Amino acid sequence: MSTPDNHGKKAPQFAAFKPLTTVQNANDCCCDGACSSTPTLSENVSGTRYSWKVSGMDCAACARKVENAVRQLAGVNQVQVLFATEKLVVDADNDIRAQVESGNVVWDIVDVLPSQARTGCDEGLFEELDRSIFLPAPDGTPMDEDLLVDVPNDCVVPQIWWSYVPFHKADTFSGEQPSTIQDFFDIEKFPGKRGIHTWASAITEMALYADGVAIPDIYDVLSTQEGQDRAFAKLDTIKDHVVFWSSGAKPLDLINSGEVSMSLAYNGRVGGAILNDGADYVPVWDGQVLEEEWLVLMNGAPNRAAALHFLVHASSTQAQADQAKWINSLK
Repeated sequence: MSTPDNHGKKAPQFAAFKPLTTVQNANDCCCDGACSSTPTLSENVSGTRYSWKVSGMDCAACARKVENAVRQLAGVNQVQVLFATEKLVVDADNDIRAQVESGNVVWDIVDVLPSQARTGCDEGLFEELDRSIFLPAPDGTPMDEDLLVDVPNDCVVPQIWWSYVPFHKADTFSGEQPSTIQDFFDIEKFPGKRGIHTWASAITEMALYADGVAIPDIYDVLSTQEGQDRAFAKLDTIKDHVVFWSSGAKPLDLINSGEVSMSLAYNGRVGGAILNDGADYVPVWDGQVLEEEWLVLMNGAPNRAAALHFLVHASSTQAQADQAKWINSLK
């Protein structure tokens, strides 16, 4: 979810949280018109209306899970995922941050992105965790030192790492094959349209890397106006060949239909299709942009002991390694 559109009003705190991604069962997802009729939101409901942009929600059962979870929060009067506008709409009487401030916490564990981990920990929404309770790697390396990236703070444990990655079908191009991020931007050498998500994350970094900026320098360059202009100048080279997507399943549809010859996607979507369906997709790992997700314990969690037990398990070396069986690994 992105930043909520609340028309200048203070939004409920759960706007900052990203729901856990789950493996979708084909029988649960929208098909045969399952999502063809969406109930109309009532306008005669008390409270303030908030809305969030939802990316990757293409499953009716998943939408119901989100709706049911949000409905349990104190002060929520009405909630609905709207597929047509890709929004989560909530009517609520009060700021959900009050869960923590009042001690009426519903959730135990939340999946967050790095910026949310920092903000929530600084504001006391998440509990700082005793690092000594977490399991070291088999060679004795402490958990915090056995990760791909630095830990944002003591409120988090690792959840999952994934990346934005270009991919194509194995039979799309004859002869030389795409192998670098520069190839994604080379329409002449590798013809066809490109699938790109509708937000700036990853694609701006990829554009600078494709334009020759060294990886260690990308964020320093991107922090300047000149660097931002350079990234968008590179994007301009393919702007007439872009098909935008905002749902995680869409890049696969675009590739399968032939509407685009290459697309950016979540590596887990690509890997899942390869491992589970035998799809003939070829990821191009050069230039992939890593994304982090962390687990945090809500301050005042009602099931604190059980939640801590789960966090110890989920952050263990074995549990983290086992995740790689379900998606193709980062390279």
